Amino acid sequence: MAKTDTAFSGAIAQFYDQYFGYPLFGPHAEKIARRVAGRSSRSVLEVAAGTGIATAILAHSLPVDAELIATDLNQPMLDFAATKPELSRVKWRQADATGLPFPNDSFDAVLCHFGVMFYPNHRKGHAEAYRVLKPGGRYVFNVWNRISRTAIFEIVHETVAGLYPAHPPGFIAPHRADRSPIGLRDQAPRRRAGERESTRLRIWGSEVRILSGAPIK
Repeated sequence: MAKTDTAFSGAIAQFYDQYFGYPLFGPHAEKIARRVAGRSSRSVLEVAAGTGIATAILAHSLPVDAELIATDLNQPMLDFAATKPELSRVKWRQADATGLPFPNDSFDAVLCHFGVMFYPNHRKGHAEAYRVLKPGGRYVFNVWNRISRTAIFEIVHETVAGLYPAHPPGFIAPHRADRSPIGLRDQAPRRRAGERESTRLRIWGSEVRILSGAPIK
């Protein structure tokens, strides 16, 4: 990954957790965590855990004897997450989602909460999740919908673009060609005629759940 992907330092992690944190990510974190905890998983890996928003819900929901490992490419984000008392049971490890440092067949479940969009290579990231899953394990991730259906990002984009028309915000641009945080589904291949969109897939013996949405309507 590019060095800019690991450039979060100083107070950025604290600001991220304080101003985004649960209000933006919490409702979706609860949904995605339930899909993992409800399976009686005994070994869970969270990828791109950030400051531990979904991690905290998982830590509360999983059995006390279940193993929970949380990874992120950015060490300062993990360092901040590790200071939270409610996350004392979590094992933290810096790791690249496209090259996980774990053996094959290690986990009952792999979780990624709004991180898949930033993988430089989506196929490689998904392949790594499958590799470390035990047979029959579950891989669950969520992504933001297109900007027109994600009100908070649409408002931010239009407001900032109106204030700075010569320099509109590029991070959440709806037609951005690289790793935009929104609209990942827009980049997916078109379905063949007659095919129906599904939010549950079974791939290589493992179940994949795909969630998308927006917390503010």
